[in-house]
This record gives sequence, C-alpha cells and structure tokens, in this order.
Amino acid sequence: MKRFEINLAGNLILPARKRCLVYRAMLVYLLAAGGLLAVSCGKAISDVREALGYRHRARLIQQQFRSSHPGDSTMLQHADRLQKQIEACTQQANAIQTALPDDIRTVLPVLNFLVRQADRSALYKLTFIQKDDKHPALEFSIAVPARGRKSPGPVFLQNWQQNPELANCFSAITPATTIRGKSGDEDVFIMNYRASFKE
Repeated sequence: MKRFEINLAGNLILPARKRCLVYRAMLVYLLAAGGLLAVSCGKAISDVREALGYRHRARLIQQQFRSSHPGDSTMLQHADRLQKQIEACTQQANAIQTALPDDIRTVLPVLNFLVRQADRSALYKLTFIQKDDKHPALEFSIAVPARGRKSPGPVFLQNWQQNPELANCFSAITPATTIRGKSGDEDVFIMNYRASFKE
C-alpha cells in the first residue's frame, strides 16, 4: 500500500523572507504605537497637572476673596452687586448732569482742578442754591489734611480770582467757616465757601 503525504497548509505558510518582512513591519508598528501612546500619556499628565494648578490657584483666590469680602458669598454675587452700584451711580450722575445749569457744568472741572492744586486737598461737598430764580449761588467745601499742614485758603482764593472762566461765571466768592472734621480715618480742615453767580 502506497503512502501519500499531503500538506494542505503548504500554500498558507509564507516563505521565510516574507515572514521576516512582516515581522519587521509589526515591530515598526508597535514602536510607533508605543511612541504615540507615550506622547499621549505625557500630554495627558501635563494637562492634569495644569488643571490641578489652576484648581489650587482658584482655591487661593476664593480664600483671599472670602477673607477680604466677608459680606459676599461668591465672586459672582460681588460682581453683581458692584454692577448694580455702578448702574445706580451712573443714573445719579446722569440725573445730576441733567439738573445742573450749563454754567455749573462748565466750572466744575475748573473748580476741581483748583482744589487739587493744593497739597492732598479734595472737594468735600458741593451744593447749588437757587431761590425763585434770583441770585443763584454755589456752596462748596474743601477737605485739607490737618496733620502738619497750614490752611491753603489764601492760595486757593488767589488762584480762583486769577482764573478767567470762574471770573466770567461768578461775581464773588466768600469764605464761610473752617472747621475740623474727619475724612475716613484722617483729620482734615473743612473750609466752606460760597460763590455767587453773575446775573
């Protein structure tokens, strides 16, 4: 009886040269995939560290905010409150701007400039007085730091009288009273003046 040897998988096995090429291609693929995976992991770790850093800074900012603004629970609430205050102040400023005569709108920047020429002085209070459309006047106060300073009243009056815009608008300026007061935590001299508009 004859023996037959049949290799049914003979055509399925690649030659050694092709197997070597496939093996090398698989190695290149694995190396490329491993490199890409390493880069992706490094990028993910960097992103996680950055996110943790942002979270840590956000907590520090929140702690600083809570310590400096105990009345507001969140920064959004504080921002909303400030926005409402800005809107209210804007409405008040627009209302004042509309109500004041044109002469006062012109001289207010000049008055503020003259007040600030004195060392650390500031406009403290301002009132427009008009009774029955006769003899309108402007009453205002200047706050001057009291610590080791002399009253700048004479210098202010001299600068006032030398200013042509104020001379065209007002007929006279009269010093009223000078009292000691407080502006925040600082002791100040409060000098009151009354300036009469020209008819």
